[in-house]
Amino acid sequence: MFEKLIQLLNSGKTYSQYELSEELGISLETLQSYIEYLHRKGLLSQIALEADNTTCSGSCSRCAGCKACTTKQSSVQMPVLWEIKDKIEIKS
Repeated sequence: MFEKLIQLLNSGKTYSQYELSEELGISLETLQSYIEYLHRKGLLSQIALEADNTTCSGSCSRCAGCKACTTKQSSVQMPVLWEIKDKIEIKS
Protein backbone atom coordinates (compact mmCIF):
# COMPACT_ATOMS: atom_id res chain seq x y z
CA MET A 1 0.00 0.00 0.00
CA PHE A 2 2.68 2.47 1.06
CA GLU A 3 4.83 1.46 -1.93
CA LYS A 4 1.92 2.12 -4.29
CA LEU A 5 1.53 5.61 -2.78
CA ILE A 6 5.23 6.25 -3.44
CA GLN A 7 4.82 5.07 -7.05
CA LEU A 8 1.86 7.40 -7.56
CA LEU A 9 3.75 10.35 -6.08
CA ASN A 10 6.81 9.59 -8.20
CA SER A 11 4.68 9.58 -11.37
CA GLY A 12 4.59 13.38 -11.36
CA LYS A 13 0.82 13.54 -11.78
CA THR A 14 -1.23 15.83 -9.56
CA TYR A 15 -3.72 14.04 -7.28
CA SER A 16 -6.23 15.20 -4.74
CA GLN A 17 -6.18 13.42 -1.41
CA TYR A 18 -9.55 11.95 -2.31
CA GLU A 19 -8.18 10.54 -5.58
CA LEU A 20 -5.19 9.03 -3.82
CA SER A 21 -7.32 7.45 -1.10
CA GLU A 22 -9.66 5.98 -3.72
CA GLU A 23 -6.75 4.70 -5.84
CA LEU A 24 -5.15 3.08 -2.79
CA GLY A 25 -8.39 1.84 -1.23
CA ILE A 26 -7.67 3.53 2.10
CA SER A 27 -9.42 6.17 4.19
CA LEU A 28 -8.54 9.85 3.98
CA GLU A 29 -7.33 9.65 7.58
CA THR A 30 -4.89 6.84 6.73
CA LEU A 31 -3.65 8.74 3.68
CA GLN A 32 -3.14 11.87 5.78
CA SER A 33 -1.06 9.88 8.26
CA TYR A 34 1.10 8.59 5.36
CA ILE A 35 1.53 12.16 4.09
CA GLU A 36 2.46 13.41 7.57
CA TYR A 37 5.02 10.59 7.89
CA LEU A 38 6.61 11.48 4.53
CA HIS A 39 6.65 15.14 5.56
CA ARG A 40 8.38 14.35 8.87
CA LYS A 41 10.97 12.30 6.97
CA GLY A 42 11.64 15.33 4.74
CA LEU A 43 10.36 13.68 1.56
CA LEU A 44 7.32 15.94 1.07
CA SER A 45 7.05 19.65 1.60
CA GLN A 46 3.92 21.71 2.03
CA ILE A 47 3.38 24.46 -0.51
CA ALA A 48 2.41 27.76 1.10
CA LEU A 49 -0.45 29.47 -0.70
CA GLU A 50 -0.49 32.59 1.42
CA ALA A 51 -0.47 35.69 -0.72
CA ASP A 52 0.94 38.94 0.58
CA ASN A 53 -1.49 40.96 -1.51
CA THR A 54 -3.81 43.14 0.51
CA THR A 55 -5.50 44.71 -2.50
CA CYS A 56 -7.28 43.09 -5.37
CA SER A 57 -6.78 44.02 -9.00
CA GLY A 58 -10.52 43.95 -9.45
CA SER A 59 -10.28 41.60 -12.42
CA CYS A 60 -11.11 38.51 -10.40
CA SER A 61 -14.40 37.32 -9.04
CA ARG A 62 -13.68 36.89 -5.35
CA CYS A 63 -10.79 34.50 -5.73
CA ALA A 64 -9.07 32.89 -2.77
CA GLY A 65 -5.63 34.00 -3.90
CA CYS A 66 -5.27 37.31 -2.10
CA LYS A 67 -6.02 38.62 1.37
CA ALA A 68 -8.41 41.23 0.01
CA CYS A 69 -10.65 38.58 -1.50
CA THR A 70 -10.38 36.07 1.33
CA THR A 71 -11.55 38.67 3.83
CA LYS A 72 -14.62 39.24 1.64
CA GLN A 73 -15.17 35.52 1.48
CA SER A 74 -13.98 34.17 4.81
CA SER A 75 -15.68 30.82 4.25
CA VAL A 76 -13.22 29.98 1.45
CA GLN A 77 -10.48 27.67 2.65
CA MET A 78 -7.21 27.41 0.81
CA PRO A 79 -6.34 23.82 -0.09
CA VAL A 80 -3.28 22.19 1.41
CA LEU A 81 -0.85 21.28 -1.33
CA TRP A 82 2.18 19.01 -1.04
CA GLU A 83 5.06 18.43 -3.38
CA ILE A 84 7.55 15.64 -3.51
CA LYS A 85 11.07 16.97 -2.98
CA ASP A 86 12.88 14.30 -5.00
CA LYS A 87 11.79 10.99 -6.38
CA ILE A 88 11.54 8.58 -3.49
CA GLU A 89 13.44 5.34 -3.88
CA ILE A 90 11.71 2.19 -2.74
CA LYS A 91 14.17 -0.15 -1.04
CA SER A 92 13.39 -3.82 -1.53
